Amino acid sequence: MFVKWGIPSLNSLASSNYPHITRFSQPPLVSSTREEWAKTGRHLFSHGRYRQAERCFDRAGLILEQNISHAFLLRQNARLLERRSQQRQLTFEEAAKAFWKCAEMDQGQRTLCFIRSAECYVKADRLRLASDAYSCAEEWTLAARYARMAGEFDRALEIIKESQGVEEKVANSIKHVCKVVFARTEQME
Repeated sequence: MFVKWGIPSLNSLASSNYPHITRFSQPPLVSSTREEWAKTGRHLFSHGRYRQAERCFDRAGLILEQNISHAFLLRQNARLLERRSQQRQLTFEEAAKAFWKCAEMDQGQRTLCFIRSAECYVKADRLRLASDAYSCAEEWTLAARYARMAGEFDRALEIIKESQGVEEKVANSIKHVCKVVFARTEQME
């Protein structure tokens, strides 16, 4: 925006003695291209400036990158909140949902986004959802472990039987725990 002073003498004074005032008050001659916005967004993202990167990706028309930046921003905000607070858990859960959405949008980012989603669900203490996210990422050992931790013993055994990718030591540990739990449940009935 070009600054026009109400008094004509101030206009000439500003342009002659203070050229930087008029220089900064003029509109830019050329607007940025989508490629420039994308490049700036990637630079900002790599330096942890997720809010600004999200805006750049929006202007560049890169929806996936915009959503990923938003998910990273939510996770960053959650980490700043007081540990064990309900707001922290809710923010981590929101970040997990955002990462899950990104995983569904693009096959190239799918595995990594599901892993990040699972990590956020763990921080939100939503262990069953973390197990589901790890399953989607085909991280079978972690999927089975978090299913067991969530008390979903049938689900943990199902993952072990169907995937064939669970580490043997972890699988044996889960099977043992399941036997004990199922024996106790049977005794109670």
